[in-house]
Amino acid sequence: MQYNKVNIGKYDVHVIKTDKFKTISVRINFKNKLTKEDLMEKFFLADLLPFVSSKYKTERELEIQSEELYDTNINIRTSKSGYYRVFSIRQTFLNEKYTEEGMNQKNIEFLKEIIFNPNIENQQFDEKTFNRIKRVMFENLRSTQDNPRAYSLIKMREAMDKNNFYAIDPFLEMDMLDKITSQNLYLSYINMLKNDKVDIFVIGDIEIDNIKNLFNSLIIENNNNDKHEHKVENKKFRKKEQIIIESFNSNQSKLAIAFKLKKLTDFERRYVLNIYSHILGGSGDSKLFKNLRENNSLCYNVNSHYNNIYNILEIEAGINSKNFDLSLKLIKEEMKNMENGAISDDEINKAVNTYISACKNLYDKQNSIIDDYLAHEYFKNDLIEDKIINIKKVTKQDLINLSKKICIDTIYLLKGESENEQN
Repeated sequence: MQYNKVNIGKYDVHVIKTDKFKTISVRINFKNKLTKEDLMEKFFLADLLPFVSSKYKTERELEIQSEELYDTNINIRTSKSGYYRVFSIRQTFLNEKYTEEGMNQKNIEFLKEIIFNPNIENQQFDEKTFNRIKRVMFENLRSTQDNPRAYSLIKMREAMDKNNFYAIDPFLEMDMLDKITSQNLYLSYINMLKNDKVDIFVIGDIEIDNIKNLFNSLIIENNNNDKHEHKVENKKFRKKEQIIIESFNSNQSKLAIAFKLKKLTDFERRYVLNIYSHILGGSGDSKLFKNLRENNSLCYNVNSHYNNIYNILEIEAGINSKNFDLSLKLIKEEMKNMENGAISDDEINKAVNTYISACKNLYDKQNSIIDDYLAHEYFKNDLIEDKIINIKKVTKQDLINLSKKICIDTIYLLKGESENEQN
């Protein structure tokens, strides 16, 4: 693979040239400073934009055009990335080398239509489509509120620090969604085009000059000169963990525990934390799974996962609320044991091999490769080849040192109140 970054006007194009795939994948990222209101608006816009095209006014017209372009696929999603909100438009289409000359251009023109030419009247989106998408979003928010796992994680993160970028999440904010109108969503869309930092990633068997020609006429003003770090450092740590218990109409209880990570080195953040989390609770062979589920039958699931952008480690478990105290005790004991060196070479080797296998699998999917180069650009992460080399350098002592930098912050129990609560 060959990687090049070229500037075209007010945006950057990242080109990953490879002949491994018959398709070309494109990702256009609009990013700006993260706020809860803007995040909700961009979630809405991501669902709405594909269905308000000025040229393709019905879903059937969109389907027909997609079929004529050999089943081109476009999807839009919004995510958080440190201090940023990222609005990401993705397209995958068959390279014209396998269809007919001019199809690459036609596919990109189709993408431009979806992004830059929505059906606008009186400075607002089509009202009928807007209302339909809004109803669907209300249903999605209600389903999140009714999902014990999603609800518990959101409430735990809010309890940690509601003003932290990590805790910004609009999925419980029904009132916020209700306030969005077709007109103010259109203004949010225009503001994105004018003020967001834009990056375009392209992967496929295509020359840089051809890509420049395809993307040299995007309607992007891009007045954003802000440069925020994607990576968020923790500066406040609790002297004693807080315990929050909330009742929920469910036949199961959800335990969620959040830990802040203190002054990690880049190597710890990129590699040691990955191995630590996998050994602790990342698989069916993990310490937590064996101790809580297999040995003591305290839970029906338990796992740990980390966010190296926000320097947060989370443990979650589905338990019976009567097992709360013992479950918490055993989790703390397992982490203390790791701090004291109770980590075998076999556990480290299994975690390293799992990581390497996951890295090698990235080569099989275009979007995964884009993710890798995107992380290299945004977070200064290593690329796949260097990841495989560096993960092998993680030692038992590295894991012990990391253990001492893990600070428990919030213990959140969503207590199932149904009479039939079962383990």
